[in-house]
Amino acid sequence: MAELRACGGEVSAADEGERAGWARRLQDVAYEASDAAGRAELYRQAIAVAEEFGQPALGVRLSLVRFLLDTGDPAAAVAELHACEGDVPGAAEDDRVWWAELREEASHAA
Repeated sequence: MAELRACGGEVSAADEGERAGWARRLQDVAYEASDAAGRAELYRQAIAVAEEFGQPALGVRLSLVRFLLDTGDPAAAVAELHACEGDVPGAAEDDRVWWAELREEASHAA
């Protein structure tokens, strides 16, 4: 995470592909955590890093929502969905669809 934060200042000047790659690496760091508690915290750190550098965090947030649902915490998943709702209209279609699917799943699980 420290390495991604260190190069975060360069992200705004990068092209779209480089920004997308950086965002994927943020997501991957959390996904590869060995324990559930560590993974949730790394997702939150990744969101903070993306936001610190003015980059979209919706993909990371949705991955966190998926993780929260998978680990039996639908209330936290719903809260996270509400927190990122404002990012959805301007997101890519696949992220908008994923958000809607997760919202539907979370509403039934909560």
